Amino acid sequence: MSDLTELRLGWGFSLLGGVLIMVGAVVSALVGTDDLAMGRFAGALGAGSEAILLFVVGALTLFFGYLAHRTWNDEPIVAGILLVVIAAIGWGVASLGSDFFGLLGALFVFLAGLLFLLPPALSSVKALATAWVDPPWSANPFLPVSRFSSSERIVQRSSAVGMRGEGFEPSNPYGTRP
Repeated sequence: MSDLTELRLGWGFSLLGGVLIMVGAVVSALVGTDDLAMGRFAGALGAGSEAILLFVVGALTLFFGYLAHRTWNDEPIVAGILLVVIAAIGWGVASLGSDFFGLLGALFVFLAGLLFLLPPALSSVKALATAWVDPPWSANPFLPVSRFSSSERIVQRSSAVGMRGEGFEPSNPYGTRP
């Protein structure tokens, strides 16, 4: 189970969510067919249109889940955002009727989108934490951070680029003439 990463789980959840949304589309089509047989034309029209919308949302879920797993393996942010948006659309469509499978599928698609967004978010937080602990100016050879205060760093930085004698003084850090 060591090779079970967030991206693989996201792919599995997107497939499961897409299949559940498709099952919801079939159930909605069956309910529409039953309503049509009973003579309730408005209910049949509503259930049929819901079935078509759920089928489209399920197909888009499966398509973007496949692209996230194969083609967009380097771009999980795009796949995650698209899956979260599709989950919101699926949730809206499935909540119009009482379609349990569509709602459950939309929930899995939402979780898949979050799982695709998790690795880039963690790497961004790690990069931010690294930059916070080890600031970029600490790697500058002209600025030994441990020995000088911030005003002395400004003086040292300016002398490294040749601003000494051109109106620069520690109380005037921008080098403008008074």
